[in-house]
Amino acid sequence: MNGLLLLLLGWGALQDAWGRVWADLSALRGGKLGAAEAEVVEQRLAQAARGADSGARVELLRAELDARAGLDVTARARALAELEPLPFEGPELWFLVDLLPPGARRHGLLLAALGASAELASWQVLLAWNGAVDEARAQRFEAALPIQQELQRRYRAEWSTTDLALTYRQLGLRSELESLFQEALANFPSGELWSQYAIATLGAGDERRARDYLGRALALGSSDAALVLARLDLVQGRTVAARAGFRVPILDAPPPDWAWRGWGTTLLPRAFAPAVTLSTQTSHE
Repeated sequence: MNGLLLLLLGWGALQDAWGRVWADLSALRGGKLGAAEAEVVEQRLAQAARGADSGARVELLRAELDARAGLDVTARARALAELEPLPFEGPELWFLVDLLPPGARRHGLLLAALGASAELASWQVLLAWNGAVDEARAQRFEAALPIQQELQRRYRAEWSTTDLALTYRQLGLRSELESLFQEALANFPSGELWSQYAIATLGAGDERRARDYLGRALALGSSDAALVLARLDLVQGRTVAARAGFRVPILDAPPPDWAWRGWGTTLLPRAFAPAVTLSTQTSHE
């Protein structure tokens, strides 16, 4: 019997020892423990890591604890991820993914972790979401796609729909995009989703339908829809309508930089308009 199991005898059956380790570590990672409880769990895990024999799981536990202490464990995590055959499964995969930088190996392990987990803790959902965002920002949309599809299958929320829609747009998957929005809007017709659907429709060249969707988004309080409509009006020369469209969202909350520029453009005089002159008379003359 190794040192770790001796230390964990008070936590339950021997065969469940590592499961209790990962459960404790997950509770810490989730950040929902009180200060006193977190300190007890950290001490228990540190004692287990010191007393355990060597092995891949022990090294993963030690790397996690060192990472929590602010140490750089990237090289150690990469070495653990390259072990063949990979000795980790279930919740252990999530902790390894958590330590790895973006890249092909992390992406593959994240997909494996999703496939091995029936339910996800909130920190695991966030980790999966960030993993997809990292891939999308690196222009690896094909890699982001299966993560976002799985999150959408599980949660069917506004955030998962919006993320998946952006990737569908980048990959030119028009029919999938239409089906995604139609299903989502049937369940939760929010202003944000109508606005995103409108932008996607506008990008496909259907302005008439896009304006209809923007109107629905506007009716549900979407400031983004107001800005997009204002930009359309500005491009098409309807300066007064554009100025009014930009004004309300700008007064409501700080808009994107392009909206400030759009509003400023509506204040400029027309090209070749006569110069404005100021009267030299005082008010009593």
